[in-house]
Amino acid sequence: MQIVYKVERDGFCHPAICQDCVCGELIKPCKVPKKRSYLWITESGVEENVSFCCVKPCCFPFLWSANDFIWKRYFDNSVFEPLDLCICQLEKGIATEHDVNYCCYCINCVCIYDVCTKPCFGGEVRTVLVPNDHACFPCATRCLPVLCTHKIFGYVKDAKQAKEQLLSAMRQAEAMKKEMKGVKTKGVELNTVEAEVMART
Repeated sequence: MQIVYKVERDGFCHPAICQDCVCGELIKPCKVPKKRSYLWITESGVEENVSFCCVKPCCFPFLWSANDFIWKRYFDNSVFEPLDLCICQLEKGIATEHDVNYCCYCINCVCIYDVCTKPCFGGEVRTVLVPNDHACFPCATRCLPVLCTHKIFGYVKDAKQAKEQLLSAMRQAEAMKKEMKGVKTKGVELNTVEAEVMART
């Protein structure tokens, strides 16, 4: 697994950031989760660890420990998987809070998000049912974000940069997958030809 991009976190409500700010000076182990938490875009998917510190009251004296909650989503078998329609296959797009915070399609309300929501929850990144260059992308993100988008991670410091890195990694993974399928198909064809030659001789 190769890490393509390490996403920087932000937002006071993130457990690790909150504990570091509120309890870090009083309870030293509460500084640990911030160092342990991460969000990585890899060549095959997205991996995240949300870590927070909790007390074990059954022990005396009280023992604090950092708990890790790790999840990984692959590009070929999760919310990133291309939409398979009867006619064609549509690759998923990626949106941020800058794409979905619109009123009446044309009024950009991201400034309200930046003031009211971002300090607590940071930026967010979502998958969209249609690619970014598709004609329906603005309609899907501005008019129907509840139906056409799916939040994959939040608490992001620079959502636009994360979006670009994620799109790039997704497209590279899809290209590699198609290339591998082509190699396998060629291998099967060569084996068939060899079998025919052997049968004739």
